[in-house]
Amino acid sequence: LVPRAGVVYKVTPDASVYASWSQSFRPNSSISSYLGALPPEEGDAYEVGGKVELAGGLTATAALFDLRKRNVLYSEVVNGLTVNRTAGAVRSRGFELDVAGEVAPGWSVIGSYSLLDAQVTKDPLYQGNRLANVARSTASLFVTHDLGAVLGSTALRVGGGARYAGKRAGDAANSFYLPSYVVADAFAAYDTDVHGTPVTFQVNVKNIFDKTYYTSAVNNLGVAIGEPLQAVFQTRVSF
Repeated sequence: LVPRAGVVYKVTPDASVYASWSQSFRPNSSISSYLGALPPEEGDAYEVGGKVELAGGLTATAALFDLRKRNVLYSEVVNGLTVNRTAGAVRSRGFELDVAGEVAPGWSVIGSYSLLDAQVTKDPLYQGNRLANVARSTASLFVTHDLGAVLGSTALRVGGGARYAGKRAGDAANSFYLPSYVVADAFAAYDTDVHGTPVTFQVNVKNIFDKTYYTSAVNNLGVAIGEPLQAVFQTRVSF
């Protein structure tokens, strides 16, 4: 049984507040367990927040949350081998803000920011340590501009933005940290008609400055590198 409950109250036609509580359950599975069979991960999540719709279709959502989990899977090195254990209890609490919508004619934004305090609260070895691969601060901001019917198109849209992640502990022991990073992305979409059929040509460019960054780690010898500069061209036909 995994219960969930919540309530939403509309303060005004454009603003509402909410509160929720839920439990979670997830089996832990590993071929490298040092302790034999691993107990399942279980958790409780509490959240309160509000949502408001501003003039022009801009919406903002803010939330405070407290997540507590037991038997969270993590890895460590024992006698030169990477094995898995479960932490007795961990906690993640913080604040999140999301803003999306049109800020001016033809200009739209999507932005988010989160501040997390994620640490081990019960464990014989790592109590008080930060959770591996979890940044205290993350943020993103993307802006889209609709240029309208130009250059022979029915619509031309361009946009770009950036993603930020703060430094993160690289392992459960907090023996090293992955550095913070900012990565920029961009896109352009061209809508047109081909013999009366709507066609969209779009190019997405990720990591436009080809920045080297690290997304996560298992240990100091197993660190994942983020995607390099890449461009993806897509064509979409509607009929």
